[in-house]
Amino acid sequence: MFNESADAAIIDKLVTDTAARLLEESGFRQPPVNPLLIGAAHETYFMVRSLPDDTSPEYKSLKHGESWIITLNENLPPESQTVAASRAIAGILIDIPTELEDCRDEIIEQGAAEILMPRPWFEEAIKSFGYDVAALKRRFGVPPDVVALRTLHFRPAILTVFEDKEVVKRIASHGLEFRPEPSLAEMEILQRAIETSTYQRASDSNGLIECQPIPQASGPVRVYCFRVPR
Repeated sequence: MFNESADAAIIDKLVTDTAARLLEESGFRQPPVNPLLIGAAHETYFMVRSLPDDTSPEYKSLKHGESWIITLNENLPPESQTVAASRAIAGILIDIPTELEDCRDEIIEQGAAEILMPRPWFEEAIKSFGYDVAALKRRFGVPPDVVALRTLHFRPAILTVFEDKEVVKRIASHGLEFRPEPSLAEMEILQRAIETSTYQRASDSNGLIECQPIPQASGPVRVYCFRVPR
């Protein structure tokens, strides 16, 4: 989360204004966004190569004169390379004030999301597709995890990502309190989604629960479960 000394409103304006300007300058009017083209318009160039470090970084940046050379990890899937490129662009082209330097990582993450999934576009997509993670993924060309996290900015919800009934991630919209473990009701809807391989939803006294199974390129199916409080 943001540093307590940072003004979230200032950060939000910084990120949204910068992303809107970059998209306008690069001629993007609708998704999907190609961050490599944004980079090329600002002397930032990309290559895709193996990055053999033990940490397997998404990308590495090197400044060469007035230009930047970004090396994307070739071991990443194409959609993940797009996200990595957007993070690199955000880190270079968002002019972060000195007083917000402690929030650099958060600003870069928020900036990357705003570049790939600008709020006005995402709101329009929600009108068409609802909170269908698979449909939004296709619309914006980013991994389902990234889309699912983005939805938390547009409705208050608790997101739990499962693989084989194991919790991979559990996070909530800003300011929303939640239990660290999924409820019995959530696990029941998860089980139905796994058994049928289809979207499942139910309502109880605490609100809406919906689980969306999405096959991965490799490995087990991931299920994205949202609890939307009343």
